[in-house]
Amino acid sequence: MKLVSTQTEITVLRNLCSRDLAVSGTLLAGVDESYFHNGFVKEAFERIQAHTRKNGELPNWRDLCEDPALSEKVRSKLKEIKVGKISNLREAEHSL
Repeated sequence: MKLVSTQTEITVLRNLCSRDLAVSGTLLAGVDESYFHNGFVKEAFERIQAHTRKNGELPNWRDLCEDPALSEKVRSKLKEIKVGKISNLREAEHSL
């Protein structure tokens, strides 16, 4: 049985859009759809993946929060997120 932490999922999601490419790249390489269990986090992650496939880069957080491809409910929840940034590779790897 996998233990699920919504807070960790949200932290990873938020930091996938980090300006620090080492952090965001490490997180992106370490997660897939099966990592996420919370519905709104899953929807946002799938949108991050689609954006990355199409544009070749991760979206920034502000753009993700305003993305019309996401439901209004998800955009609203994303805007409410207040989590700390993962500041280095060690923290990124620990989140996985």
